[in-house]
Amino acid sequence: PRQVRAKTDGSRMSFASILAFENFLIVLLLLFGLQMVDRSFGPVLPLYLDELGYAADRVPIIAGILFSILAFTGALGNQLSSRLLRRHSPRVVIAWAVLVGAAALAVFTASDAVWAMSMTLAVVGLCIGTSITTAYAAGNAVIPPDVHSTAFGFLTGAALIGIALSPVLSGLVAARSIRAVFVSGIVALIVLAIVVRKVMVERNPPVESAPAMEES
Repeated sequence: PRQVRAKTDGSRMSFASILAFENFLIVLLLLFGLQMVDRSFGPVLPLYLDELGYAADRVPIIAGILFSILAFTGALGNQLSSRLLRRHSPRVVIAWAVLVGAAALAVFTASDAVWAMSMTLAVVGLCIGTSITTAYAAGNAVIPPDVHSTAFGFLTGAALIGIALSPVLSGLVAARSIRAVFVSGIVALIVLAIVVRKVMVERNPPVESAPAMEES
């Protein structure tokens, strides 16, 4: 996609014009997809632990530990992103982080021991947190100051739509197979990694933190 310059008179740009910014549509897709995968664990993880045979009184404790690990490592990924962006482009950081996250999620899906699930979910959280923050940085690199607030509103909107739809879709998939929710996440991450690697244009953005997302 071609780079589009903002209007110098500060007039409001259309959504189609903002979408034409270099890499912007890819960043929208990334934020939507990553949040979809990240929030898919919530509705099904306790059910998955029960399916694995853990005692009913242990399921809430183990699920709480796993959710905490996912949230904590996601926050660490936010900090790791800024360090990686000093050495690599967003395209490289996102592609590798998403691919490693997919591999970790595959190991998680094949595991039934708490320690193995904890370690692999920590890697998933770290990779998704890194990817989301890097995606915001990539978006910031192509957004002119004139439309910065509007464009970031679209980015945040894409992330929030992913957060809102994820529990519904994961619930529909889990009705047939709980494990299929994680397999769908693996496939989604691999697709995102391929799209980023093949389509995203190399650009080194200024390093800044992503906007804080309200926990649902």
